[in-house]
This record gives sequence, structure tokens and C-alpha cells, in this order.
Amino acid sequence: MKYNAEKLITDARNIALEVHAGQRYGDREYFHHTDEVAALASALGYNAIVVATCHLHDSVEDTEETPESLLARNMPLIVVEGVQAVSSFDGEEMEPKIRRARSHPIGHATKFCDSSRNFATSVSAPYVFTTEKTERFAKKYSDYLARLTPYLPTVEEIDEYTRSRID
Repeated sequence: MKYNAEKLITDARNIALEVHAGQRYGDREYFHHTDEVAALASALGYNAIVVATCHLHDSVEDTEETPESLLARNMPLIVVEGVQAVSSFDGEEMEPKIRRARSHPIGHATKFCDSSRNFATSVSAPYVFTTEKTERFAKKYSDYLARLTPYLPTVEEIDEYTRSRID
């Protein structure tokens, strides 16, 4: 299946805006977080599939959205699989989350971008959270990054993987 990169990113962002409406991330509306994660993926040179996945990365985890509803909204299966690879739920330990994200190239790149932004928010805007929560988040996301950075898929590896799934 071919896709229009600009339309895919716009559609994914619009879904994220809709499903996260009314949610907050610290002291801001939630969409700022998903936009920042997607912007980081784009700045790193990742393709539209990764950028779209970044916009949607918390949709299944934090809203009523499901993989099936994302597919019904015409999100490509590769994006939905990437979202599933980074979705986690209360009580899940870190190692299974990391293994699942790293098992899918799109998920791996997405989880790296998400963890990077979460870490940056923790250390650059500590006023957003309590001191205890800020310290806990900084530790958590530095641990995530330590496990995600080795073998992080390159732009070329992501492009090759995407071509093998889309063309």
C-alpha cells in the first residue's frame, strides 16, 4: 500500500488531537507532548510512518482508542503495529515494555523519541511536577534511554523496513 506522507502525518495528528482532547501532560494540553515526540522523530530524519506513530503513541494506552479503531480510521497496519509495540499498561515492568518496543523497528524509534521527550520534560521543566515525581521520571526515562539507545534503528534501516512492508 502506498501512502501520502503529508496526509498520513496530518491524519495521525488529527486523531491524536481528538482522542487526547481534555487530557493534560503536566501543565499543558496533551497534544503538545505528542507533537514534540513527532517533531523529534522528524528532526532525526525518520520517515512519515515513524512520525505518524509518534503522534499516536499514547492513543491506545491512554484513551478509548484501540488498534482496530485506528485501522478503521485508515491508519496503515505498520503504524498500528508500531503503536501496539509501545503501548503499556499499569503494573507492567520496564523490561517487557522495552523488549516489545525494541522488537519492532517503528516501535523502537518511537519509544526512543517518547522517552527522550519525557526525560527532557522531567529535567528542563521540573516545576511541572512535584520534586519526587520529577526525580522518579528523570530516573525512569534515563533508564529507558540506556536500554533503547543501543541498536536504535537508523533512518536507512527504518526506510528499508517500511519499504518491505508498504511496497
